[in-house]
Amino acid sequence: MKLNSDILYDFLAKRHSVSYLPGKEAPGDLPLGRPLCYTGRGEPGGRLLLLRGGEIPALPETFLCFSDKPLQPPERASLFVLPRQEDPDVIYNELQQLYDFYDEWENTCLQIVEKIQDFRNLIRYTYQCFHIPLCLLDNQFNIIASEHEPDAPYALFSDEGQINLDTVNDMISNPHFRDLETARGIFEFDYDKTYLLYNFRSGGKYCGRLVMAADDAGCRGRRSPILEKLADCIEILLQRFGSFQFNSSVQTYLHSFLSDS
Repeated sequence: MKLNSDILYDFLAKRHSVSYLPGKEAPGDLPLGRPLCYTGRGEPGGRLLLLRGGEIPALPETFLCFSDKPLQPPERASLFVLPRQEDPDVIYNELQQLYDFYDEWENTCLQIVEKIQDFRNLIRYTYQCFHIPLCLLDNQFNIIASEHEPDAPYALFSDEGQINLDTVNDMISNPHFRDLETARGIFEFDYDKTYLLYNFRSGGKYCGRLVMAADDAGCRGRRSPILEKLADCIEILLQRFGSFQFNSSVQTYLHSFLSDS
């Protein structure tokens, strides 16, 4: 799984002194593949490239380098800069472990889709990995799956099977309520807290949404890739079942049938 600069910066900043310098003409915050040591011998693009020394190449890539002096990145390049005292091998191994973690999460989600075929397991496993409050709703505000800390202070999460009625009434009375149902991709919704939402459609009609808590405005970049990948897995199950209201006994029978065939 490729990771963006927000995830990489957040990971490095919790362990090291690091700065991120986006190039003025860099090609945007594109997801980056696993780090490679830059040798100048035709490394594939779209990877995080580790520089052990020398000049910063004027390439439209993202480099990780080590310097105690202020750096100005080439216009087409972006830089992660750590102090020279840091051990490049340690940083490289830490980043590999980060990519391993995300790859394991993604692969397990795909296994849940193929073998267990259950929305709740997807939500539960993702919460166990990232500890980000999550909720999957159908178009009647019924909670299909929800994971969060007990007594979590989020109005859009509940363990009662449905969102609080007062919250539902507030949302329905919102003049932009229908706009929320037609929104595409990941978008923010401010209510009692800030949430990241992703709508699902079946037969061309809105049928539910995935809700993720956003602790602050700056966390969207870090959490959006998780929300997007999880939504992709849910989309596969939704297309397979046609609805979020999938009878558990039927699901058990189907899973048994598919496993035996």
